[in-house]
Amino acid sequence: MKFRHYSLSEKYLLALDKYIQNLRYYPQPITKIQIQKPLFDICNESLQPIVDVLNTGPGFVIAERIPLEKYTLDESRIIYLLIGQCLSHPFAQDIKGTLLYDVKDTGQNVTEGARFSVTKAESSFHLDNSFGNTVPDFVGLLCIKVAKSGGQNPLISAYSLHNELREQFSPHVLETLYQPFYLDRRRQFKMGESSTSYNPIFQWDQAELTMRYMYYYIQVGHQRAGQWIRIKRKT
Repeated sequence: MKFRHYSLSEKYLLALDKYIQNLRYYPQPITKIQIQKPLFDICNESLQPIVDVLNTGPGFVIAERIPLEKYTLDESRIIYLLIGQCLSHPFAQDIKGTLLYDVKDTGQNVTEGARFSVTKAESSFHLDNSFGNTVPDFVGLLCIKVAKSGGQNPLISAYSLHNELREQFSPHVLETLYQPFYLDRRRQFKMGESSTSYNPIFQWDQAELTMRYMYYYIQVGHQRAGQWIRIKRKT
């Protein structure tokens, strides 16, 4: 997959800077910040090529370069949130309602129920929030500090994978993946709710393909549900 790089327009960067400057005089809690129409209109103009690639192209872009050295950590997060609000409606990352989620090693352990994103464990290919009730339309990452080594993010197209399985393998492979699987919810459930979700890996609604996948979560989910992963083969 060829990655496409886009630079945010000077007009947009100046509008974001003006917004941040205003917040320095009239601060608000980050959870209360909502993009206003004048900034939204400039945002739409600047981000339209990015939106087009996300919706109808490879599905992945690198937007550069936000001058984060001019801003505090919280101000950088606000800029990131504003960009996200231009693309779609942000939704909670966890049951606490957290909108912005730090991806860093917090010393937690995947085997004890932590999500991969807060540990130093390497995860396999996956879809974000695969165990949740809703999967996101877009996933964004803001790099605050570049690691000395590592940090690579390999990507694969769910559509390409689906079509390759359809064309190169017997029909039972996709039939199996359209059946529900248990996924461990990584403690992201309320009292009285199940610790697992139950959804197919692939789902097609005649308009869009949805994929939910994290191999480790599926393994743990089936263990929690007391179910073996069964594959039904046609004879």
